[in-house]
Amino acid sequence: MEDRKECQPETELLLCCARTQVDKETAVRIRELAHTPIDWSSLLQSANEHMVLPLAHRTLKEVVPNAVPSAVQDQFRTGFHANVRNNLLLAHELLDLLALFDEHDIPVVSFKGPVAAASVYDNLHLRPFGDLDLLVHLQDVPRAQRLLLNRQFEDWETLPP
Repeated sequence: MEDRKECQPETELLLCCARTQVDKETAVRIRELAHTPIDWSSLLQSANEHMVLPLAHRTLKEVVPNAVPSAVQDQFRTGFHANVRNNLLLAHELLDLLALFDEHDIPVVSFKGPVAAASVYDNLHLRPFGDLDLLVHLQDVPRAQRLLLNRQFEDWETLPP
């Protein structure tokens, strides 16, 4: 059996922080890791790239609030607040679109984005998302497209006939 290569402390710390709930054992490990030499810029960049910055920010703030350098805390906080603003804007837009489709008797199902954040993460702020995903019946696609175009949405993809 091959020896398993140990992961970098930044990677392990991020994996421990990227959870909706942190158990006691994981919290202990986070405290241990946070007090070792950590490349905080690398951790922040990875959290952002892997779209777990809000989870990492919350966990670090709750478990080791004084271990993270203040400049990094500021960057985490800035990223977290930007995500909150974006998510609230898109969630509001989703509610408007659902009401619009309802007014025009177009059944629609929303998935991913705000729905995943609310149902899986139990918090709209903890899962970054950048768009809204809607399913409509095939026969309703032309009407749905017209409604979206009238709302200034771009027709970004030509659907097959």
